[in-house]
Parts: sequence; C-alpha cells; structure tokens
Amino acid sequence: MIRGIRRQCRRALTETGPAVVGAAVLAAFALLTRSESAGAPPAAAWPREIAPLVVALVACGPVAAARAAELARMRMRHQVDALRAMGGSVWWHVVAPRLLAAALALPLLVLIADATGFGVTYLDWVPGAPGWASAEGVSPADVATGLTRAALFGGTLASVSCIAGLTPPRLRRDGRRRSPSRTVARAAARAGAGGAVAVLGLHVLLGGSWPW
Repeated sequence: MIRGIRRQCRRALTETGPAVVGAAVLAAFALLTRSESAGAPPAAAWPREIAPLVVALVACGPVAAARAAELARMRMRHQVDALRAMGGSVWWHVVAPRLLAAALALPLLVLIADATGFGVTYLDWVPGAPGWASAEGVSPADVATGLTRAALFGGTLASVSCIAGLTPPRLRRDGRRRSPSRTVARAAARAGAGGAVAVLGLHVLLGGSWPW
C-alpha cells in the first residue's frame, strides 16, 4: 500500500505541478489587478481559500479524470475481478492508496501555489503588489487552513474518481455493452465534471468566498 501511495503521489505532483504554477500566476495577477480597489480580497485569502480552490480545480483533470480512466481500464481488463478472486481487497489495494495520495499531494501543490502567488507580487509588475502581499497580513493559521482545505479537496476528487471508474457502466438500449474506449471516456468525463462540482460545493460548505 505504501508503494501505491508513493506512486500515486508522484503522478499527481508531476502531472499537476506545471499546470498549478501557471494557474497560480494567472490567479495572482487577477487578484493583483484589484489590489487597490475597495473590493479586493486581503492577502490572507490567497493561502486560506483561493490557492486551494485553484489547485483543486486544476487537479480535476489529472487526479479525477485520469485516475477514473485508469480504474475503468482496470475494470474492463478484469484486473479488479482478478484481485477479488485472489482474495485481495479493492478498498485496501485500489481505493485507499488513491485517497491518501490525493490528500497528501494536494497540500504540497497548494504550497507551490502559495509560493508562486506571493512570488509574482514581488516582481512589481502590478502597482500596489508588494503592499498586498506583505507578510503581516498572512498568519500560519491561514496557511494551515488552506492545507486542510486542500486535503479535503484531494480526498473528494479521489472519491469521485474511484466511484466513476469502478462503477459498472449502463448497458446500451439493445442490451449490449458499450465499447471499451467509450466506457473509459465516459468515466473520465464523469469524474472530471463531478470532481469540479464536488470541489465547488465543498468550497461553499466550508464558507469559501468568490474573489472574482
């Protein structure tokens, strides 16, 4: 199980890291352009709410859709049935490593997003950026809250991917099974869209704001 967690964490970090950096740069600039207006969010909102939300939405592709497609292929190739036939636990060997890996990988990606967002402010390309990102406005509690949010978002995305990937597809109207490629594509699409909806819903339940 430990090896599976390490493998899933490495996949999440390598596949999502570059996209997280790019999304964090764009999100930081979007906030900095409002840094001098009355409705601009404080600097503490970045590590507490905005960075986890940006990371989770970016991770809907690699963490939710890609992993759901992987599980759907495993199910179509009867690898899941073979695991059960050998007495293995699908929860222990398939589901749990992905849940734990996502809950560990997303906080690490949020730290990257935090560093990227605050690093952009010190390039001084936007007026008022250094004042917005002053260290006085950010406390360790804000960072800890953001990491906790990221862990919850990661677990949510992994749960959605496991449900979408391991749920048997519906039969066609004529009673035949769908083609394997279409089944995998539908599982990935359901996980990607469902992951985004679940993340946004959880963000609202946790009292998140909408800075844009």
